[in-house]
Amino acid sequence: MSKLKNVGGLKAMNHSTRRLVDEHVLICIGLDICDKAASMVMSGSNVPNSIWENLIDFTKEYTDGFHHAKEEGVLFPLLCQRGLSLEYGPIAVMLHDHETFRRLLGQMNEGLEENNMAKVIAAYNEYSSSLRMHIHKENNILYPMGESMISREDEENLNSIYDETEMSLGGEKTSSKYHNMILSMREVVDSIE
Repeated sequence: MSKLKNVGGLKAMNHSTRRLVDEHVLICIGLDICDKAASMVMSGSNVPNSIWENLIDFTKEYTDGFHHAKEEGVLFPLLCQRGLSLEYGPIAVMLHDHETFRRLLGQMNEGLEENNMAKVIAAYNEYSSSLRMHIHKENNILYPMGESMISREDEENLNSIYDETEMSLGGEKTSSKYHNMILSMREVVDSIE
C-alpha cells in the first residue's frame, strides 16, 4: 500500500495519536485511488459510478463517522479543557475543515444523482486537496501540540474512550469493511487501465 508523506518522519507518538495517524494513512490511500480515477474521467475513461459511491460511503462512515467522531467527540474537547480554544486556533480550523468536507461530499452526491460527472470531479478535486492539507496540519501541528498538553492519565482515558467509540461504531468489523472497500476500489481502478 502507498504511504502517506510525512508520516514516516513523525517522531515517536502517543498511542492515541498514532491511531489517528494510521487512519489518515488509509484515508490517503483512498484519495490516491480516487485521484487516479478523477484523472481517468477527465481524460475520457469510463470509471464506474461505484467508485464515487464507495468514496461517499467511505467518507461518511469511516472518515467522518469513525475518524472525525474520535476527534470531535473525544480529542478536541479534551484539548479545549487543556487550554486550546474552539473559537480560534487549530481546533477551530479543523472543525471548519470538517464542515467543508461534509459540504463537498454533499456536492459529490448531488453530482452523482444528477449524473453530472463534471460536478462530481470538481467537488472531489477540492475535497482531495483540502483533506490532504488538513491531514498534514493535524499530523504535524495539532497532534504534536496536543501531545505536549495531555498527561499520561489523559492518554489512558483517550485510548479507553477511543475503544468505546470504535466499538459503538462497529469496531473491527467496520474497520475491516473499509480497508477491504479501499482494496476493492483500487482493483477496479487498476483494471480500467
